[in-house]
Amino acid sequence: MDRISPLHDELLLKIFSFLPTTKHVVATMVLSKRWQPLWMMVPRLVYDDTSYQNVGYGSFRRFVDRSLLFHKAPVLETLRFKVTQTSGVGDIPLWTRAAEKHALRCRMLVTLTNNVILVDAASPISFPTLKILELNSVKYPGDEFVKRFLSNCILFLRLGVEQCPGDNVTVFTVRVPSLESLYLRKSSDTDVDDADDAKGFVIDAPSLKYLGITDTIGGFCVIENEMPNIVKANVEADYKCVSNILVHTAPDRPRPCWIEPSSIPECLLTSLETLDWDNYEGAEEEKEVATFILRNGNCLKNVAVFSSTSIDSDEKLEMIKDLSYWPRRSPACHLTFD
Repeated sequence: MDRISPLHDELLLKIFSFLPTTKHVVATMVLSKRWQPLWMMVPRLVYDDTSYQNVGYGSFRRFVDRSLLFHKAPVLETLRFKVTQTSGVGDIPLWTRAAEKHALRCRMLVTLTNNVILVDAASPISFPTLKILELNSVKYPGDEFVKRFLSNCILFLRLGVEQCPGDNVTVFTVRVPSLESLYLRKSSDTDVDDADDAKGFVIDAPSLKYLGITDTIGGFCVIENEMPNIVKANVEADYKCVSNILVHTAPDRPRPCWIEPSSIPECLLTSLETLDWDNYEGAEEEKEVATFILRNGNCLKNVAVFSSTSIDSDEKLEMIKDLSYWPRRSPACHLTFD
């Protein structure tokens, strides 16, 4: 401590900002009388209830309440909550509003994880200044709650979701105009049943730049509107029917189906080089999707199509003949079929 105690307050605050949580920052007040008020000016508040599991959630709540009450930094750069205990989720909106009182600039991150249960309260849960949210193994009151909950976050920029078994959501709907980054994942231990193809995601995020979807369970994903700003998309999915994959659908259609987009995605024109298609069955929707990609894939180099194990040798031969007539925009495109 002797080496850093002579440092100016501004530099000490910078050092304190690198500590993992606000609990660690507050603990510095016992090291020096001069340091006692410094923690109140640190522009970063990070709360994690995992270190309070042995003493009860009440102790964590009291710590957050008191530290927010005494905190005096004129600028709050980061406010982060990691709540793993069921009883804590309802407190987060109150804490964020308390922090907003003196924060001239605030970038918030909220993490809800480890089987937290969100409750459908009488008044809507709202995070009006929230920009980043992670929902990991969270249980919800239902589909409609998810739609309301996310739509109330009007400044949303980044959302990560990992669905868990029994989360009470059939269709996870993300309608957030401001959203720039979205990652959706169905947990690999999610229960699989005959109704899985009626479950999935609905996305309406016109400002989206980054999209990630991991779904090895099945179901569907509906893109309700075009996303012209997409820079990068990573989709890992094992769907029974190609019409379930990232399709553009009209609101009156009961299930997704392929409708060719009005504009060609930028990534298809400028960057896509490799396409591997597993379990190809030669359905009409599959042909339409495949020919659209080949017809517009300006940079395609390798396209590999692997037939479904249920296809016999005669059907495979017909597929090979059909594939040979597919138009290819890229002269360097090499097409193989197995």
